[in-house]
Amino acid sequence: MARKSRKAKLMERAGSVQDPIPETGSLPRPAVFFIIAIVLLLLGVTFGIVVDVVM
Repeated sequence: MARKSRKAKLMERAGSVQDPIPETGSLPRPAVFFIIAIVLLLLGVTFGIVVDVVM
């Protein structure tokens, strides 16, 4: 039975290792929803103040 060379072992190991999921640089989905909710809340409060002052 022949022994495998170091190079063959490394190539075999490299082929079996899965690549990690690449980072896209975007925010996680719950963070995006939270930011949108805060922006909508601030817009609503601002709109309410403007309507109250005008009327």
